[in-house]
Amino acid sequence: MLLWRPRRRMRFDIDAVSLLLGAIALPLLALEWVLTALLSVVAGGLRTALRRPWRVEAVSAGATERRLTWNVVGWRAAGGLAEQVRTEIAAGQDPSHHADQRTINASG
Repeated sequence: MLLWRPRRRMRFDIDAVSLLLGAIALPLLALEWVLTALLSVVAGGLRTALRRPWRVEAVSAGATERRLTWNVVGWRAAGGLAEQVRTEIAAGQDPSHHADQRTINASG
C-alpha cells in the first residue's frame, strides 16, 4: 500500500507550430553535424596533401611555464615525434635540443 498518491500527471501538449519547428530543426542539426565531420576530413586531407606542417607542442607544468614547439610535415611524422618527446620526458631527458621554438614564461 502506498503512503502517498500522485495527484496530477504531467502532460505535454504538442501543438502544430512546435511539431513544425522540430521537423525543421532536427534535419538541419543532423546536416550541420555531417558537414562539420566532412569539412574536418577534407581539411585534414588538404593539410596532408599540401604538405603543411603539423605543430607539436610540449608544455611544462609549474610556476615557470616552458613551451617547446616543433613544426613537422606529415601526420604520422608528427605522431612519431610526439611519442619520441613523451618518451624523452618520461626518461628524464631534455627534448629541447631539437625543438624549433622555445618559450619560457614566468608566472607571477
